[in-house]
Amino acid sequence: MRSALLVLCCVCVAGLLALAFRALREPGAAPAAPVSGPEPAQDAARVAALERELSAIRAEVDALRQQPVARARTSTESAPRPAAVPASLDREPAWFLREYERSFEGRKGGSTYFRLAVEAFVVDLAPALARRLADRAADPDFRTALATIAGDRRLAGEGALVEALFAALLDARPEELGLAALESLGILGGAATGAGLEKAWPSLSSEALRERALVVILDLAAPEPNRALARLFARAAKPSDRARLVARASPDPAASALEVLRPASTDEETVRVAAAERLRALRGPAFLAFVEEWLGYERVERVRRLLGAAREELARVPNYAPEQAIGPPDAVAGQDHPKAWASSKADMGLQWLELSYAPPRRASGLRIHEVCVAGAVVRVIGIDAQGTERELWSGADPTSTPGVFALDFAATAWAVARVRIVLDTDRAAGWNEIDAVELVGPDGSAWATGAAASSWYGQR
Repeated sequence: MRSALLVLCCVCVAGLLALAFRALREPGAAPAAPVSGPEPAQDAARVAALERELSAIRAEVDALRQQPVARARTSTESAPRPAAVPASLDREPAWFLREYERSFEGRKGGSTYFRLAVEAFVVDLAPALARRLADRAADPDFRTALATIAGDRRLAGEGALVEALFAALLDARPEELGLAALESLGILGGAATGAGLEKAWPSLSSEALRERALVVILDLAAPEPNRALARLFARAAKPSDRARLVARASPDPAASALEVLRPASTDEETVRVAAAERLRALRGPAFLAFVEEWLGYERVERVRRLLGAAREELARVPNYAPEQAIGPPDAVAGQDHPKAWASSKADMGLQWLELSYAPPRRASGLRIHEVCVAGAVVRVIGIDAQGTERELWSGADPTSTPGVFALDFAATAWAVARVRIVLDTDRAAGWNEIDAVELVGPDGSAWATGAAASSWYGQR
């Protein structure tokens, strides 16, 4: 234990020294290219703050080394002790948690040294962490610090800790406690956590908490965030909440986005306005068809104007957008072409294009129409209607010149709803563009009906 904590002390000091030195530019050094960054005064302030934190850690480490005998704690002791008063470095993890809590007595933010010690022993301390976090009588700043510390991926599966984070979220005094709890729930949580947050969302005590909780819910609901939006929409009692949810509708897959937008189209006017505005940012023939349908029964002029603007946007597919890969090929194979999808930069590492097929069908191959620069495909992932992902292929794309990459694999026993094509755009210099992707298999062939991508050239 003693050697472990000596290592911890060294890591604390070395880490902060490294941060301080990185914040200072070496004399005569200059960036390779113009970059934006903080002003010199901000740099100096940041370095000064790091130096103060480093000094505080040094002082606490010195205190640990210089006190060989522990002060006995007696029942008559009334005055608060200094935080760092150990007999030696041979202490159990629980002692560091107790001392960390004591360090909040009359000290904003607590002890940096003991925080780092608690973080080092966080796996051993998980049950105690949960108990102290759930204790509403504990110092609010201490609970907030524990909620942040709890966001350690090593603690995934600690049910008591997740329950304590939920309790802190619902308590949320101060608001920072709830926000810290949300961040850690997003790291530790899974589907069950997401479901719990969906139930809690309408009752959260502030706008900031509700907004942040919505982001966490949608992250945990990936790859089908629209399903979570639809469930929340059905529960939301306030029109303002339903409008907020509609504004988050994701463009892909279109079918689940319409599960949110369709009920919104017959809701109160504020919700209909939010849905019509959201449609302007979506892409694909399914949304265009829905706008036409909605215009058939919408009577409020303000909403009709928004729908008309959305119809114009939906009818215009931007050059190089992922929607350019919908349907059969229409670009010239041997050149850069705006009717194909292209990532936002030519050589930017891993990028992906995800295509939807309706209805879903079993598959045994793809016909990927590559234009401009070919040979960048490295992986293909199939996704079923429930969002389960399975790798269909990985390897080196043999397409040396623009044309069709005919990819075959064992026929799936499940219906493919979406295909994600991963490209390594660094494999060949230039623009790796995809014009169309045909899905082939025992249920027949189909061209994509929807598309999304990691990025695209010209996106706003």
